[in-house]
Amino acid sequence: MGRIAVGPHSTFLCDYSFMRKSRPTGSILTFCWLAAVTSIGCITWITPDEANAAVVVEKHDIKCDADFPCPGELRRRTDFWIEVYSKWTSSQGVFHDSRYPERVYSVIDITNGCRDSSSAVTRERKRIDARLGEIAQKIQNGQRIRDKEDRAILALFPNPESKSIRAARRYIRCQQGNRDRFEDALKRYGAYGPMVKQLIKSAGLNEDIHYLPFVESLYNPRAYSRVGAAGLWQIMPKTARYLGLQIDATVDERLDMEAATIAATRYLKDSRSRLTAVARQKNPSVSEGAMGPFVITSYNYGVNGMRRAVDQIGPDFISVLNHHKSPSFQVAVKNFYTSFLAARHVARNARRYFGDVPPEPTVRYQTAVLKYDTSMKRIIDVFGVDEDELKDLNRALTRFVWHGWRFAPAGYRLRLPYRQQGWDQAVSKLESKGPESDVRGPVNYKVRKGDTACGIARAFHVKCNDLVDMNRLGRRAFIRVGQNLVIPGKLGSVGGTKSTSKQATKSTSKTATTKVSTYRVKPGDSPCGIARRMGVDCREMLNANGLGRQSVIYAGQTLKLPGVGESSTLTGQSRPRPATYTVKSGDTACEIAEQFDVPCDQLMDQNGLGRKSILRLGQTLKLPGTGVVNPNTIITAESSTSSPGKRRVEVAYRVEPGDTPCQIAERHKMSCAQFQKLNNLKRHSVIYVGQMVKVFDDVVVESGVAVVTDTGKEGSEVSDTAGEASVSPLDGEIDLAVLSRTRNGVLQNYILVESEETLGHYADWLGIGSMSPISDLNKIGMREVLKTGELILLPVKTDEQKQQFQNRRAEYHRVLVEEFKEAYEIQNVNAYTVRVGDSAWKIASKFQLPLWVVNLYNPELRSRSPAAGETLKIPQIEPRG
Repeated sequence: MGRIAVGPHSTFLCDYSFMRKSRPTGSILTFCWLAAVTSIGCITWITPDEANAAVVVEKHDIKCDADFPCPGELRRRTDFWIEVYSKWTSSQGVFHDSRYPERVYSVIDITNGCRDSSSAVTRERKRIDARLGEIAQKIQNGQRIRDKEDRAILALFPNPESKSIRAARRYIRCQQGNRDRFEDALKRYGAYGPMVKQLIKSAGLNEDIHYLPFVESLYNPRAYSRVGAAGLWQIMPKTARYLGLQIDATVDERLDMEAATIAATRYLKDSRSRLTAVARQKNPSVSEGAMGPFVITSYNYGVNGMRRAVDQIGPDFISVLNHHKSPSFQVAVKNFYTSFLAARHVARNARRYFGDVPPEPTVRYQTAVLKYDTSMKRIIDVFGVDEDELKDLNRALTRFVWHGWRFAPAGYRLRLPYRQQGWDQAVSKLESKGPESDVRGPVNYKVRKGDTACGIARAFHVKCNDLVDMNRLGRRAFIRVGQNLVIPGKLGSVGGTKSTSKQATKSTSKTATTKVSTYRVKPGDSPCGIARRMGVDCREMLNANGLGRQSVIYAGQTLKLPGVGESSTLTGQSRPRPATYTVKSGDTACEIAEQFDVPCDQLMDQNGLGRKSILRLGQTLKLPGTGVVNPNTIITAESSTSSPGKRRVEVAYRVEPGDTPCQIAERHKMSCAQFQKLNNLKRHSVIYVGQMVKVFDDVVVESGVAVVTDTGKEGSEVSDTAGEASVSPLDGEIDLAVLSRTRNGVLQNYILVESEETLGHYADWLGIGSMSPISDLNKIGMREVLKTGELILLPVKTDEQKQQFQNRRAEYHRVLVEEFKEAYEIQNVNAYTVRVGDSAWKIASKFQLPLWVVNLYNPELRSRSPAAGETLKIPQIEPRG
């Protein structure tokens, strides 16, 4: 086919293929020229050879059927995806039109995928954009298109008018190739495909649906996407609960091949039933089989979204693709069905595209149901199976279990390698051992891949800074694989419901009478931290107990406190830190800073010291900060007087878990209204953990230095937060406490919704089985989609139920974080300026991140929408390895 462009608004096509054998090319050119001269305008001839300079998407012979038809309008789109899977590799970026994928402008080599941050991708997109603009301008000006590449690009447009070419500039998209990954997927398909196919057929669905995991995960049961979807079927945490899959600290059934496939069939059958019902309201003759394209697309778009589309447009798939409007009905959704058709075609014809690909052996296993909560160490010892082999069969068990942080739960269906004689004897041996008791006291833990100090601390229910301090990890909390850490206590119970972080790490701020010549170490204590609280020189205490700077102490250990009388009462409160320190023999700047729990950099800056500065014996150093300071309070207004006395000044306060505006106000002797006015808060405004708010507080002026009096809550620890380790937002605590309020004399328990939570989760965590009590209490439907920050009332009856809810909720969010960290690492944190129309969900989608990750880095978004012009922190992630 040759093409003649006639003027800016018309084209003429002449098919000369029938003349090739009898006429020379010159005759063809003359023939077409004469056929076109009656039109007005500049004529540009594009020869076939020049048109082939563009990236040509071949036509493939796709076999379709009634359940999964291939309408003509989708053929070329499907051809494009066939080539994505079979022609271009993951090191190639294919630049094409998102509306017409087969319109391919170029293919370039890339190293980091097609994400916007890639400089090569950005340059190529800009180059194509400029080229299209130039071509459009030339056509508008009536100029001849002489450049070979320009002619090739022009040949991609059936109507090469300046308007349509200029419009195409908005739809330039980069698609990463998948040939190499699809070849690996074909190998895995040999292992898991037979099982998936059988389960699909057993559910009464078209067996070809078993090709869908090629699109979702490339048949990888360990797949974890950038947005938090997991497993062979790429199920999101929120959807998992709806499908009956368990996610907690011990088990994530999205990663179990069998359980996830059964859940996917449940979703697809429900989708088919609901979509057929709405389609028949438009056309009573529609069959369930004809809903195939809608059902497949709903797996990506959601049943409710697809139902609205059918209700709005009707049961015509092409019409829905062309005319349905929704912010979430975009490129990925519109191409999902054609991606499925392409993956099915390539998998069916694998030899044609890849030659002989040796499949992995079909997975075979036997199952043993655990009678008791059991550690993986005991399971491995009893069954004598290699941990890696066992892990491949039991991907549903979380890293909490594999790392020894939790036990595999009773009732778990343990997958064991298939063997002829079975495992009955080993199962009997395991059960004969009876339940395992909790392991408590100091525990040695060997760091594994993907661990962080704070992640380990959260798993063991201890404070991150206590673990960092005990193991001398420094402000950056740096750990390495294989390193041994000492944990001050360990829980073996499932779900962590037998203890909480408050129980595990008891307060040091309550008054306690003891023999003051000794001190019994509490969980999380450090030598210098004890010395500071007891008003003892750290070096003297270390010497008195035969300890060094790197020595490890353990909970329950008794330490001598030199220079302390026999009958004093210890309160656990810090004595005022001196304003200066006189250098002694052997001192270093950072050891002095550690002794007084201040950052080394601060101490050096205050004294004009550098990293290589040498301290002199007897030299006087100024210590940053003086006196007893509330751990969450920072002075923001200095007293104007130099004489001793109390002053009422404005200070900053860091919000803690469980805080409410009125509670903070009461502790600082303010009215709730005063607190709200001072912080520009409305009656129902939400505060979040870590937020800095303003309060008024009493300070004591001593020698011109203002010292905040300790107004902390009972049970809070007194410590200098300036010396804490740097904690990633992924490892930071979020306030998941059940809050209380009184309305019309009735006490109400409530929470604020976090991302990936549903009413079903709340019912599970409360242990009530049904969602009805929660939906009735809140007057909402059981299928209601909850919004982050929304207030939900809970039917809590006892303190034990409340504590159980908080623990299970915390474990659920912790495992999402740990799974994410296992798959991805943070490379950088970039600034993003919010645009008009942005929502937190749109921003998360733009950067392909889970919403909860964006919220952790920007906690203010948990209670409000982003404001245009606001700057947010957006982590840049990369797959591990």
